[in-house]
Amino acid sequence: MTDRQPGSIPTIVDCDPGIDDALALALVAASPEFDLHAVTTVCGNVTVDHSTRNAIRTLAACGRAEVPVCQGAARPLVRLNPPYPPIHGENGIGDVELPATAREASAEPALAAFERVLEPAVPGEVTVIALAPLTNIALLLSTRPDLADRIGLLAVMGATIDRGNVTPFAEFNTWADPEAAYRVLATNEVPTRLFTLAATRKAALDESQRLELAAWSPVGATIAEMILGYDDQVTGLGWPLHDAMVVAGLLEPGIVTLRPAAAIEVDTGTGRRRGATAVTWDGAPHQGGAPRPLEVAVDADSERFRGLLRERLSPLAGPPSD
Repeated sequence: MTDRQPGSIPTIVDCDPGIDDALALALVAASPEFDLHAVTTVCGNVTVDHSTRNAIRTLAACGRAEVPVCQGAARPLVRLNPPYPPIHGENGIGDVELPATAREASAEPALAAFERVLEPAVPGEVTVIALAPLTNIALLLSTRPDLADRIGLLAVMGATIDRGNVTPFAEFNTWADPEAAYRVLATNEVPTRLFTLAATRKAALDESQRLELAAWSPVGATIAEMILGYDDQVTGLGWPLHDAMVVAGLLEPGIVTLRPAAAIEVDTGTGRRRGATAVTWDGAPHQGGAPRPLEVAVDADSERFRGLLRERLSPLAGPPSD
């Protein structure tokens, strides 16, 4: 791998910005623990073209315009989804218009970006943070299984162990491409940490906390404005910024409560339970062999999450001036 700050982890973020993706990218940009080699995009909250534009502009707003943004899958693996309301606004970031940048999407597609980062890596060296439908990750594991051992940790925002947020049974990222989720969560051997809704719903800000975010830094103010266009609320907690909890839980593992699991199943049928997930907490080793390294985040500490946001986002002044 290329030279990097001592202790930093070679990292790829796969995302579909998305207001909570934007906050997650800001956290990664602000954290020297991550050596960010690429951001890859996929259709999800918005089309892949919108996801790519939003990722480019978010990184530029955080002073990280040099990070390549590589466009990935424009549709799910198998079935297109029924229309879904624009929870994140029509443009995916609360209808906030981030400043245009001269930076364009990399000519390198998402899968090529994964290959570029993973091929020279030693086994277990790279962290992949997956904040979107798992289409790109499923394609990677299917077409280049020889690179799977380079991933030391796959951190996934997805699934539910209680109730869903797009149907009573399913979490959005899993519902958006259940076949990809099945490939990644149910059948692969990559060490995986799954951040379910039970934990990520705790990454919530109420109106007073949103105003605090706006006061921390220019980047915080931009994200606080985005949140006003976010059509989702957790009763009594505020706007849930799911993807940011994944990054927070990697930076400070004590923020989330992790429980070892034996296996995950994903419903890929066409009925009302499509995208539903079921976790086996105990039982036979995965696929009859050694137990798969699999942890599930089942709870989280909201106060510690907000404290980490304040610590990391307060110094972010935004892009360098011309």
